[in-house]
Amino acid sequence: MKKLFLCICLLSPCTSLLGQSTDTLLIELEKKKPDSFTVLRLFRAVSSLSDTLHQKKLNYLNKALSIAEQINFKAGIARAYRALGSLYFGLGDYSLSLNANYKALQLADEVLHPPYFKVTVLGVIGKTHEIQGNLDQAEEYYTKSFALNTKNKNKRNLAYDYSNLANIELLRQNYDKSLAYHEEERKLKEEVKDTLGLAFTYNDIAVVYDYQNKLAQATSYFEKGVKVLEKLPMGYYKTSLNTNLAEAYKKINKKAEAEKLALQSLEEAKKLQAKDLALRATAVLYTLNGEIKRYQSAYEYLLLHKALQDSTYNEQHLKEISQMETNFQVKQQQKENELLKRENKIQTEEIKIKDAEAMKNRLLVMLSGTAIAMLIILASVFYRNSQLKKRSNDILTQKNNEISQQKEEISVIAEGLREANQIVNLKNKEIEKKNEDILSSINYAKRIQNAILPLQSKIADAFGEENFFIYYKPREIVSGDFYWFHSGMFPKPYTIFVAADCTGHGVPGAFMSMIGNDLLNEIVNSRRVLSPELILQELNDGIRNVLQQDHNDSRDGMDIAIITLWKDENSFTTLEYAGAMNPLYYVHNEEFVELKADKKPIGGFHTNKNTTQHFTKHTIELGKESTTIYLCSDGFQDQFGGESGKKFMVKRLRETLFSLSKLPLSAQKESLETIFETWQGQQKQIDDVMMIGIKV
Repeated sequence: MKKLFLCICLLSPCTSLLGQSTDTLLIELEKKKPDSFTVLRLFRAVSSLSDTLHQKKLNYLNKALSIAEQINFKAGIARAYRALGSLYFGLGDYSLSLNANYKALQLADEVLHPPYFKVTVLGVIGKTHEIQGNLDQAEEYYTKSFALNTKNKNKRNLAYDYSNLANIELLRQNYDKSLAYHEEERKLKEEVKDTLGLAFTYNDIAVVYDYQNKLAQATSYFEKGVKVLEKLPMGYYKTSLNTNLAEAYKKINKKAEAEKLALQSLEEAKKLQAKDLALRATAVLYTLNGEIKRYQSAYEYLLLHKALQDSTYNEQHLKEISQMETNFQVKQQQKENELLKRENKIQTEEIKIKDAEAMKNRLLVMLSGTAIAMLIILASVFYRNSQLKKRSNDILTQKNNEISQQKEEISVIAEGLREANQIVNLKNKEIEKKNEDILSSINYAKRIQNAILPLQSKIADAFGEENFFIYYKPREIVSGDFYWFHSGMFPKPYTIFVAADCTGHGVPGAFMSMIGNDLLNEIVNSRRVLSPELILQELNDGIRNVLQQDHNDSRDGMDIAIITLWKDENSFTTLEYAGAMNPLYYVHNEEFVELKADKKPIGGFHTNKNTTQHFTKHTIELGKESTTIYLCSDGFQDQFGGESGKKFMVKRLRETLFSLSKLPLSAQKESLETIFETWQGQQKQIDDVMMIGIKV
């Protein structure tokens, strides 16, 4: 019987590079001036690589670390060490993993959201010590994570801290203490509605009872775990729980129930191509058939079990050989990197010494030449002055009284004009320089903001190139509107799309969009929150925590619409939506439908500061007919224009979308651009504009 553990997110997920061959990326970057944007590109390249390309990931991460250290980009250094620690963890090189994660922990305060970053690193360090059998050290780091999540009131993460601490006590055979931790874990998961996590908790409690040979209690909790997942489709984890329950039924002599569940698990394992689950199911079936004297069936299941066992062993053996080769390459690369660093350091010191000597010699020559030149000049000046004084003294004496008054007046006027002109020129240059610096900084910020937006190629992979459009028109260089996209396969294929309108526009809005993007990566990719109303709840808590809105009157936040599309086989079958101020529009069977958003924003000023915000989830079952979905900010509808200079308004926007809905999506985008520009005319654009169309 096996225990299920939740996976720790080891690398920050990002989208792949559009049109960038990862084989030539390092060569391309060598030709460019190192900056933080380059570091971000390398992180994105790492996430686009297959999990088997360990050496290439290592090369990219070492390059990102080198550039980040060179430009003193501390947040990039921290992220690089965290990613290296996670990569070494996956390769089983726990010494290098711990070393990298300790360095990441030291720099955790430099990243955008230190608490979330620290929790991730502490979890990997704790799990590394646990795997190595260092239970006291593992407990130390799990406890630090627990304290951090308690301080930040992150109940979802606290539940997993309790789970990790319970594992430690189980390994120590402190069963009562392990059960006490699991009970606290259960309460928190029920509170945050973590259905899948709750099933794991029941399974883990059952394992503790099974260790004590308390078979009735173990079976009861296995049944609870299976019951929690009864409404979810079959998948790896649900099949594993069913197999656990089949093993438990066999132990307490419920043979019919055990056989039924084992057969179901075997069939599902075949569909999933999960040999480990099939191996366990066949073990139940061949021993069970032997006990009830169905020897032919027992023999057939035994043969299947042995075949699976041999296949699994061969695969594991090949995997171990591949792992050893990879670890050897990693360590060789590590040695080469260290040797290169030492050689570079020696060369740098030699260059510094040579430069210092050359500078010293140049200074000596310059000082000698300057001294000689000054002596010559002084001698010439003294001689010339003496001659001039002799010839001009009488003339100057006669003319002095006549021109002295005029000279003083002219001198005062000239000096005043010269000083005024110098001040004006200096101020103009300062203003021009500041304007250039500000514009350069904003343009650089635009590059960074564009870098975090989802790549259209990734969205095309999910929906097809002809089945989506994005009309994105910032009011200024950078935007307060942003969109976010993510696809995954667990517990079944899904796609999440987000359209957000942050407080303000320009630089303040762009800063809020960066915070929102980072929090969405943390909530969905790291903490596996997939339901849109729970994402909104977590995002609201994250914004308020980052901006410390429980302790000030900050009203910054965002309006947002989130959809989660669930897929069965080859088509999307279910749409889930939740919104904070921003509604969802869709057209189905030639009918235009609006789903209302909750009238409360994400973040901002709340009357009850310590009260958790809850949001409404809308669920739509999609039929075989196509559905066109629209997500947008309020920039389009609020634009002034037309003949009377009035707003476009929501009603006109709905009518426009419905009238365009039968056109191909590319034609819809072109029409919306033309309609907006025609309506705006000579009026100034008042807000960022974003419109997203999806056909499923």
